[in-house]
Amino acid sequence: MNSTMNDLPVARDTVILGAGLAGLSASRRGGVIYEKERGIGGTCGSLSIGGYTFDKGIHVLHTKNKYVLGLLSGRERPGLEKRKRSAWIYSHGVLTKYPFQANTFGLPRRIISECLEGFIGTFNNPRRKYDNYEDWIYGAFGKGIADNFYLPYSRKFWTVGARELTTDWLDVRVPRPRIEQVIAGALSIQKEEFGPNSLFQYPRRGGIQSIPQALAGKNAIIHLGEKAARVDLVNRSVVFTGGRKAYFRDLISTIPLPELVKMIDGIPSQVKTAAAALRYNSVFCVNLGVKGANLNKAHWIYFPEDKFAPFRISFPRNFSASTVPKGWSSIQAEISYSQKRPISKRSITEKVVADLISARIIKPRQKVKLIGTDDIKYAYVIYDHQRVRNLDIIQKFLRRYSVYSAGRYGEWKYLWMDEAILSGRKAAMEADRNRQ
Repeated sequence: MNSTMNDLPVARDTVILGAGLAGLSASRRGGVIYEKERGIGGTCGSLSIGGYTFDKGIHVLHTKNKYVLGLLSGRERPGLEKRKRSAWIYSHGVLTKYPFQANTFGLPRRIISECLEGFIGTFNNPRRKYDNYEDWIYGAFGKGIADNFYLPYSRKFWTVGARELTTDWLDVRVPRPRIEQVIAGALSIQKEEFGPNSLFQYPRRGGIQSIPQALAGKNAIIHLGEKAARVDLVNRSVVFTGGRKAYFRDLISTIPLPELVKMIDGIPSQVKTAAAALRYNSVFCVNLGVKGANLNKAHWIYFPEDKFAPFRISFPRNFSASTVPKGWSSIQAEISYSQKRPISKRSITEKVVADLISARIIKPRQKVKLIGTDDIKYAYVIYDHQRVRNLDIIQKFLRRYSVYSAGRYGEWKYLWMDEAILSGRKAAMEADRNRQ
């Protein structure tokens, strides 16, 4: 897949920037992919070091889409295995099941009462469309659930206040249980699971990287280590950092929109301003090896309280035993940051280990070693109130020149894995239609 030629071949058809899920999906309809890294997958990639495999943050596949499942069920399939989610929340000094709104059992009685009373009170709220996430949370769940989980977790994860967020991204991502489910979850630990990823699939071996590898198959034309530096829309070419050039009729870009706009020659100031205003958070991952084969039964645990550095930790061994050496477990801690919520990357590992001891995830004298860190600059797009307007300005300009952006950072949407795959396919189909 990697080009070893001195000069890249000229492509006068479709050039695809980025070999993540969207780019690989788009290439199944033709075209040549150029990827800046030395491997494929983008943020849906995995790091393998010393017998450990860590994904770039949690990735699980939960889809019923027949097209996506069909792509991953052929000869190149990634060996997907079904898992029943085990997700928990650590707050107020105790572990409770996820999602919080349906699982308050185990919390202090005062907190349980606040949550129940607040949720019951929402049935008296007038049904209306909320224009910001904070009002939606209060309206959907009441003050107790909002103040004890959703609002502090939202600030910690998104790095901005919930009033700065719209509700465009919610759909099924924040499930609203029935009243009887909320009451049942206050009285005992529920067996019932909620949300779209309560059942998911994960590769038997190789980490989540196995899915983009399956998408690439044997026929994709991919040039690795080729970072785009400049896009010339007049001469229909992409210039790479090494000085090489690829010509295109159509350009499908999966790289983050702010980065793409910076590369384009002679772009209008209005488009530049819109791209610079797009907001996102970043995620710093601390990957740890921990002595002992049965560290925890959870897949992941959320930490809404600010006194803990991670917003979430996960246990890769529980996704697949192949991710760790024999006799060891691993933990990945994810820390969200942005200009509004900076972190000290130098000291964060020590803080993470101290937090894990404080939360009784690991023991004070348990053997722990740092396997590595991973800094994901573009992690989640922020749905602020200017996002739609800015996207409209950028996309209208790009379409004029047959440039199609796809994937989470190309569409600038909170896309799951299957949605990213479908986004790439949609962009390729649109390019085909407009060429005819």
